[in-house]
Amino acid sequence: MGPQMMALAALGRVPEMRHRFGTYFRPRVGPSEDPQLVRDDEKAHGVIDAMGRSAGVLMRGNGAVTAGASLQEAVVLAWYLEDMCRVESLALSTGLSERIRPVSLELGGKNPAIVFDDADMEKTIDGFGRSCFANAGG
Repeated sequence: MGPQMMALAALGRVPEMRHRFGTYFRPRVGPSEDPQLVRDDEKAHGVIDAMGRSAGVLMRGNGAVTAGASLQEAVVLAWYLEDMCRVESLALSTGLSERIRPVSLELGGKNPAIVFDDADMEKTIDGFGRSCFANAGG
């Protein structure tokens, strides 16, 4: 867990969507107030419920969980969530966090495309998947 993520989790706060990385967690990062580690199905279901429709959840005092269609996507989302927490920490440090508006942006890499009948579908699907994260950094 990154330091900003752990700091916000310990405070019981979730980051707002203040920049483009935050939009991957629409409608917002789920908060989990349970400070205990996830060691059984009941706790796991609690984290899943707290996550809701988001791709991530911040667990009070225990960091975060991100969910993606692949391990690579989940790792990229964890990096995005840490950066989201960094921006939130900066907003909180200014004392102006309530005046800074959350954003909602169009997500890149999900644009329509034309696929011709003679295309190699395996390569095409793989290429579309990689293009979603081509400019993700890291």
